[in-house]
Amino acid sequence: MPNTLTKWTTHILGDLCDICRGSSPRPIADQRYFVDGTIPWIKIADATKSGKYLYKTKEHVNEFGASFSRYLPAGSLIIAASGTLGYPQMLGVKGCAHDGWLIPSNFRGIDSHFLYYYFLWKKEFFYSSAYGAAIQNINTMILKEMEVTIPSLPTQRMIASILSAYDDLIENNTRRIAILEEMAQAIYREWFVNFRFPGHENVKFVDSPLGKIPEGWEAGVVNDLLELLSGFAFKSKTFIDEGDYKVVTIKHVHDGVFQPNSMSLLDSPPDRMPSHCHLETADVLMSLTGNIGRTCLVFGENYLLNQRVAKLHPHRQEDRPLVYWMFRSPETRQRLEQIANGVAQQNLSPVQTGKMAVPIPPVDLRDRYSEVASPMVEAILSLNRKNFNLRTTRDLLLPKLISGQLDVEDLDIDVGMTAEELTEAAAG
Repeated sequence: MPNTLTKWTTHILGDLCDICRGSSPRPIADQRYFVDGTIPWIKIADATKSGKYLYKTKEHVNEFGASFSRYLPAGSLIIAASGTLGYPQMLGVKGCAHDGWLIPSNFRGIDSHFLYYYFLWKKEFFYSSAYGAAIQNINTMILKEMEVTIPSLPTQRMIASILSAYDDLIENNTRRIAILEEMAQAIYREWFVNFRFPGHENVKFVDSPLGKIPEGWEAGVVNDLLELLSGFAFKSKTFIDEGDYKVVTIKHVHDGVFQPNSMSLLDSPPDRMPSHCHLETADVLMSLTGNIGRTCLVFGENYLLNQRVAKLHPHRQEDRPLVYWMFRSPETRQRLEQIANGVAQQNLSPVQTGKMAVPIPPVDLRDRYSEVASPMVEAILSLNRKNFNLRTTRDLLLPKLISGQLDVEDLDIDVGMTAEELTEAAAG
């Protein structure tokens, strides 16, 4: 296929759009900005690598706080000026951008969605242009002076539409995962936290070391339900550039999300590695260091468990959904944070976690929950696998499309095609 760059033109980004920086109320510690806040306050920590659009923030400001900040409409493009340097996000909701973000606007001859993917492709630009020793940063001038080579506006929109088809499907799957998580968590809380399980009306409560619990339940500990199995201490010098086995570390375990990318590789597991460090689809993992208590479900093959991550292995396979949503619950996360230790960095002891007191439901009720929640686990795993495949295909197409290596004008493509149809067309 001929190179199409002769049809593309090079510009200074500042000639194609305005660029400003987000802003924050000062001093940020002043709680007057946050009382009863409902407006998303978008900080660098809210950046999510799981999707194109950002919908949720950890903090919110009120109208008073918003008056001191950069208020942006939904659909705005923002770029991380530090932290996850150069990482772009499209806003799924309107909100106020912290001064850690750079904001392109008033686009002239460049499509904002095309620019989003252009930034994803040009990661190395930001690191080569950044300043600062401890924390690298970029500023508005650096971004304004960035050179971009782009096709015509209609071609930009076609490229953005092709790539967006993948992201839209990923987003739809992610929403479905969130709904399934919420449903299973709601049932877990109703049955095992509020004790309003099926037939609870006919069960009396009795005294226990944990307080009042339903008759037939036991006052037990976490170890009565599962084993907390720690990972292996791999030596970094054994890692290779290409290998069949991938090492799962803390950075791959997020809240409800398993991140299978950017893993260290091995050609074979170490001889002394315990067998439980071989991970399988549907294994439950929990972080033991830093952001302790983050829990997710594994999907995929040939993963090996690194130290400071624990596998939550139920004594009964039927209890896997119960174990997963028990550790995903806010109540359990709060208790884990209370027993964690460490000043500079929190650490969670598997031994202490195993001794944590919990009410143990009878087997028949646990089986009933498994019947309800196991299909949700399977659906979540299936959707996660689909998203991984979609991201992989999109990431393969992205550099070819954004660089002009793949000429969309020569492809039999309609912007309304599905991601699967686009993949087939591009492959052909």
